[in-house]
Amino acid sequence: MAVGALLVKKRKYGIGILAAWGGVMLGFLITTMFIMKNVYMYYGIIVLCAVVLCVIAIKVETIVIIMMTSFIGSYACIRGIAMYAGNFPDET
Repeated sequence: MAVGALLVKKRKYGIGILAAWGGVMLGFLITTMFIMKNVYMYYGIIVLCAVVLCVIAIKVETIVIIMMTSFIGSYACIRGIAMYAGNFPDET
């Protein structure tokens, strides 16, 4: 609960932390795709992706907020239409 309250008060850093987590996931994807044998390179790529995405998200905070809210809103709109109209494929 304290972490959530801190992220609400410091929105820019909260976005940076979420982007860093996305960078970690991107790093996992890259290292898995190229099958890294070297342990140092494996973790280096993961950390590098996390840091780069964190810095980028902090620099372009408003663009990130606009893009995420538009993505979530468009998903909710299409999902609502799919539930009403029926016969749409499920996400899973």
